[in-house]
Amino acid sequence: VGTLYFWEHLNPPSLDYEGYNNRNYDMGDISMYVALSGGTMAANGGTAPSGFIASGQGFGFKAITDGELEFNNGQRVIGNNDDYRAAPIAKDRVWLNVLNETTRLGSQMLVAFVGGATQDFEIAYDAKRLATPVSLFSTLDTGEQLTIQGREAFDVEARVKMGFRSQIETNELFTISLDNAEGILMGGDDVHVYLEDTLTGAIVDLSERNYSFNAEAGLQIDRFVMFFKEKVLGTNDYSLDSLQLIPNPTSSLLTVFSPSNATVDYVQVMDIRGRLVAQKRFNSTDSYVIDLSSLGSAVYFVKIYSTEGTITKRVIKQ
Repeated sequence: VGTLYFWEHLNPPSLDYEGYNNRNYDMGDISMYVALSGGTMAANGGTAPSGFIASGQGFGFKAITDGELEFNNGQRVIGNNDDYRAAPIAKDRVWLNVLNETTRLGSQMLVAFVGGATQDFEIAYDAKRLATPVSLFSTLDTGEQLTIQGREAFDVEARVKMGFRSQIETNELFTISLDNAEGILMGGDDVHVYLEDTLTGAIVDLSERNYSFNAEAGLQIDRFVMFFKEKVLGTNDYSLDSLQLIPNPTSSLLTVFSPSNATVDYVQVMDIRGRLVAQKRFNSTDSYVIDLSSLGSAVYFVKIYSTEGTITKRVIKQ
């Protein structure tokens, strides 16, 4: 048996379910569990399975091979019958959540660093994502999109490629947060969980704060990277971080304000799909102003090239 799927019955049937309008079941009510890696809660909430199945809990699975599956009294345990509870296992694991506050749609993903696993797809360690309206998932070089990924033993140099999918037609704000961590990934001074947005260039320490971004409906297969060793950013990062976009939101003109010693050389403006929609090069006598009046109302990303380095910031065009 590979992945176990638990029907949580978090929502009643509805013909208005986002993404499956003519069907009344909700894929967001299914939690998942892989024996050698762990489990993720359903996209609509609840608790992540952790190794025990309560009496009366419905579940399904995909068999790896033909044959018989036996259930017997030797598998019964005393306790753990009122809810899922943490199994006594030692793994370095991290759970990330994504959520859209407007629709309350989201999902959870798990990366487990366990001895015996590899970076290939292995049914005993990995589980492919479900087609929920909002999905955050890890990806493999072979193309699999995973809700649960089992990896080799933890290495601080490890990098996890991640994708994102939304079926919500409107441009929405989504937030990625660190839900839980076990083992060395619990944090402290040694190891933090970092998220890099490859579209905007933003890097966030999820151990300290959440990350928010805008997205329209569609699949962004390589939008994020999760890593665990802080990047050395150089001595001038404070100068870069002090660059501001004024006013924000704006209806037309946008000024790059530099209270530090940074000199702005060049600015690129990109839409949320990463397409270049405006750009301007400055000389030493310019004020750092760019005209956005020709752009439609939306969220854009402004990539600022300066003498101190490069940084990307978000601006709202009204």
